[in-house]
Amino acid sequence: MSKTSKYIYFAICYLFFIFVNIYCSNIIVESLVSGFKLDNPVFSLNYVKNTGAAFSILKDAREILIILAVVALVLLIMYVIKHIKKISLKECFFIALLSGGIAGNLHERI
Repeated sequence: MSKTSKYIYFAICYLFFIFVNIYCSNIIVESLVSGFKLDNPVFSLNYVKNTGAAFSILKDAREILIILAVVALVLLIMYVIKHIKKISLKECFFIALLSGGIAGNLHERI
């Protein structure tokens, strides 16, 4: 597969994952804030606002987390650009998935 085709595949996957992340996140948050409850013996879904990263690491350090997300996105995109010939479509897919998740979190944090 050519470099151009891999770039296009990566870009389409990346944009798709950003859209799905933001769209689904908005639907879930709106539902939970408006009073939707999901509670059963196996699974419980509650709305909790976390101002930090996972497990409240760097709580209330919004600017640092924004900078880290931007740096991570730049490094991932630089990796794809530098190694596009060597990486497979599966790797492009998963790097786009990771990048889309980071970008979605960055969008919500900003």
